[in-house]
Amino acid sequence: MGRPRLERGFLGYPTSDELTITGGRLSTFQAAYVYWSPATGAHEVHGAILGTYLRLGASNSRLGFPVSDESPTSTGRYSNFQHGRIAWNSTTAAITVTYW
Repeated sequence: MGRPRLERGFLGYPTSDELTITGGRLSTFQAAYVYWSPATGAHEVHGAILGTYLRLGASNSRLGFPVSDESPTSTGRYSNFQHGRIAWNSTTAAITVTYW
């Protein structure tokens, strides 16, 4: 039995070395970014949610670091962050950003 082929997983191949960013670390992959901070641990962000997160300023934005991986809902997907949530509606493709 051989070792599992990680590039066949959801993330795909890495596209960067691990990078130091303000407050934590970042690794980029073909299909997602993985953010890590001492307070939040490591969590992936991808797709339309990642696009919105990057446009807002990513971990330097008001949202802060992700605190969950992307999760399904009855209407799409969402990711939670230190100070809010980004949700994507699969029917309308609408993105909603909520701060707390």
